[in-house]
Amino acid sequence: MEARVTAKIKISATPEIIKTIKISPYLTSQTCSRCGKLGSRSKGFFVCSHCGYSLNADLNASFNLAKHHSMTDGVSVAVTQPHIQSDDVKGLLTTATELMNKSPHL
Repeated sequence: MEARVTAKIKISATPEIIKTIKISPYLTSQTCSRCGKLGSRSKGFFVCSHCGYSLNADLNASFNLAKHHSMTDGVSVAVTQPHIQSDDVKGLLTTATELMNKSPHL
């Protein structure tokens, strides 16, 4: 599946206009996009036990990928907030509270 998605992106991206870079997603949703330290991910939500930052885990991963060291100067990446259904937000707040209560540093 990943190979098909990668191929589709490369075909869709005009090389002179859009540069594609393959970046490993390893730990991108578990590393804090604010302080860079390893945090906790549970049920799609991320909480950093070091600086207290919390947000949707996929959005956190997007921020980490956008500022990855392989991005060259002059390249801009936009990360937008995903739409989350109100029922999901209620569940995420509960998950965030549970994660924060488990953290010895908060």
